[in-house]
Amino acid sequence: MRAIYLSAVLAIFATNLHAQCKDTLIGSEPVVTEVMNKDGSSLALRVTRCETEISLQSGNTTKVLLTLEGGSGHSSFTDLNDDGLHEIDIVFGCGVVNCSHTIYAVEPITYKIRTLLSFSGSSLEKIGGYFFTSSRQGAGEYWVEGYKISDLARLEVASSPSFHICNCYDKRTSQQVCRIPIASEERRSTLAKKIVKSFCFPGANVQYGWRP
Repeated sequence: MRAIYLSAVLAIFATNLHAQCKDTLIGSEPVVTEVMNKDGSSLALRVTRCETEISLQSGNTTKVLLTLEGGSGHSSFTDLNDDGLHEIDIVFGCGVVNCSHTIYAVEPITYKIRTLLSFSGSSLEKIGGYFFTSSRQGAGEYWVEGYKISDLARLEVASSPSFHICNCYDKRTSQQVCRIPIASEERRSTLAKKIVKSFCFPGANVQYGWRP
């Protein structure tokens, strides 16, 4: 009965918020963030309590690229391949540590927008030929997933991860372990060293050749 009551309250709240969003007199002023691209165009991120809008200006022309329902106050611009053309990191549903991220890329010349990466986590880092995302799964446990980059210049990235790392606590041995899929004989490679430095807790027992 309590669960039914809570669902009803949430449904009423959502209905009221949706009705308020239709009323332009209700709500705070939009927050607008802008960034200049190397080609002279600019991107704008406009966030209100009700929606998030991405637009692009080139010369005297302004084009709305995408409109999403709901405000996204933690969203920002990024430049994943350092080419001077920015991507947009839209952030929703933040918990204590993790947030739901969707990163959009804008194609040069055509200015078409596309989804580049979608993940839930707290960080994104490029190491070697991968974009790595890190997410907290519990006390002392972090999962890291690597998305293979096939073409960095064009930002062509796999839609699902192919590289998994578990930085977790082993109850059997009472040790903090860092399990990575790199073979033991490759532990001295540049990629292995960077992964251990970036994602393994200091003093953790690094276990190579792991498969989830």
